Amino acid sequence: MKSTVLYIDDEIRELTKYKRKFNEHGINIITLATSDYLNVNWGDIDKFDGILVDFDLHKPIDGDILNINGITLITELRQTNPHIPIVIFTKMDIFNISKDKNLTETYSSIDQIFHKLKLFKIEDNQFLNDLLDLIDGYKIINNIAKKNSLVEVFKILECPKEDEKIIEKIIPPEILSYNSNFFTHKLAKFLRSSFLNYPGILYDSIHLSSFLGINQNDFLTKELLSFFSPAEYTGAFSSKKKLWWKSKIESLIFKQMNNDEIKTPLYQTFQKFWKRFSGLELEHNRCNSSLQVTDDICIMSPVDKVCYLMQEPVARSHSIQYYPDSRSLFFESARVSFKAIRESDDVNINYLDDIGKKMYRELREYRE
Repeated sequence: MKSTVLYIDDEIRELTKYKRKFNEHGINIITLATSDYLNVNWGDIDKFDGILVDFDLHKPIDGDILNINGITLITELRQTNPHIPIVIFTKMDIFNISKDKNLTETYSSIDQIFHKLKLFKIEDNQFLNDLLDLIDGYKIINNIAKKNSLVEVFKILECPKEDEKIIEKIIPPEILSYNSNFFTHKLAKFLRSSFLNYPGILYDSIHLSSFLGINQNDFLTKELLSFFSPAEYTGAFSSKKKLWWKSKIESLIFKQMNNDEIKTPLYQTFQKFWKRFSGLELEHNRCNSSLQVTDDICIMSPVDKVCYLMQEPVARSHSIQYYPDSRSLFFESARVSFKAIRESDDVNINYLDDIGKKMYRELREYRE
């Protein structure tokens, strides 16, 4: 069944162009020019599965400028439509992509930011996949909204029994106290910005391969993906990217390990275990720090972490703690690599503790 999405823009040409493009990809778009915004019967809004709103809505209408922008409009729409996703749909040059996450956190009514130009990249279906994942995830939560209980949340996450107590502790208690409509939006926001975003309970491929101490390309081979397929996350919002339950990963491995192997951390022993179990060689994970050090030094310090900014494997000895958010202690803490500090200007010194700030200054001086 086709999803039906409302698209609001102040340019008729934009509405026509993107309506045609969305329809080509199987999404039914209902367009609304801001010139007609004040005449809409918002009681009909339930027929939509989601809403796209342009950021810049300042094109004059009959000589007058509508005193509203995309964020203001979304905030207004959210009050009456907490049960469907609402996103900004805008031109690429309006926002610095790296700031999108901060924008969605600042304006809690926004679910996501989609860039218009990406819709025309034929080879990249990620845009449409993300939109449909957002719509489908909201529908799943809507099905439990009237019950809004932890048991129902466990069901839509398809949560392993051993993870239920952890999830109970990380879900903000106020979410379960919302009425059925606002419960949907608040839970969706939490799941997408926290539970599915931070590694520790779930892992994506880069964090999971580092957890196992192996090269990411080796992890993505059909043999390993097949072995770990029972651990794949298939709950709400699962089609955006592949994630795996850490608890299920450990269970699958430990069932096949001998007693000596179980006693050793996975990042040290998984490579040898897999050789014994399958006969296949795996490449050891390599630290991607740019400091001139030997592989032996990196191996002595576990390469089981991932640089928050560069999304590359890094040794603990070549990275420092980083605090870019207020994630729960049940998630893995973020780390930033020496390479990122030396080569990137995106490291925020305010996200470092006192020890980290001292090392940051030393590494930056070394760069110069």
